[in-house]
Amino acid sequence: MPLLIGVGVLLLFVLLVNGVQDLKDKRRNASLRRQAEAMGFTYSEDGDPRLLALPAGFLLFAQGVPSGTKNAIQRPWSAPTEAGYAAPELAVFEYGFNVRFGRYLQNWRQTVVRISSDTLTLPAFSVMPQRVFEALATRARDPELREMVLGSPQIKLPQYPSFAERTHIHGYDRLAVQALFDDAFVALFDSNATLCLEASGSVVVLYAFDKVAKADELPGLVTQANEVLAMLQAKSTPSQ
Repeated sequence: MPLLIGVGVLLLFVLLVNGVQDLKDKRRNASLRRQAEAMGFTYSEDGDPRLLALPAGFLLFAQGVPSGTKNAIQRPWSAPTEAGYAAPELAVFEYGFNVRFGRYLQNWRQTVVRISSDTLTLPAFSVMPQRVFEALATRARDPELREMVLGSPQIKLPQYPSFAERTHIHGYDRLAVQALFDDAFVALFDSNATLCLEASGSVVVLYAFDKVAKADELPGLVTQANEVLAMLQAKSTPSQ
């Protein structure tokens, strides 16, 4: 009898914990939906798998076993620009992946901002805190990617020596990557110590590793993304 009582108490505790978490999730989802509507964005609780159509080699998306996207907000479609280019796409979503530790799986989930624009033709590169780069690079699930990334020397910025000491800049075309950095671009990362950026071709992703944004932080993330887009567009030649 004591054993049955103990099992019953444990089951009740598990159900209570799950119920509290479900309530928190529902409240969060409602807050995200309201914020998206206030911003003029669409909202999808289930996310959008198309947001993971990315160039190869992005370190964040090379971790563990992907569990997909959720809580995606996206800027609605708009007409092409006068020059005939499609309007930039901007989305904010939560991305998750699972990492095995012994017999257990640990779930990682965080907010990602994705920008895509036909006016960008960027070299493959990343900018992030040194500790984040080391964690992502050494744990990339693809051994070839891991070897390639870790075997490439860090890109230095002679005009910003202290910046390059505390921030890891990775890329395979050193001169093309260095040309992207000016006072404004460096200041962006100096004022956002946890900001990570990965880019290639027409796609840029921004995130703070292992951080899920609150609903009231979404407008700031979109503003930051638009600033990054403007900076990179000024140094990029539109693809034809």
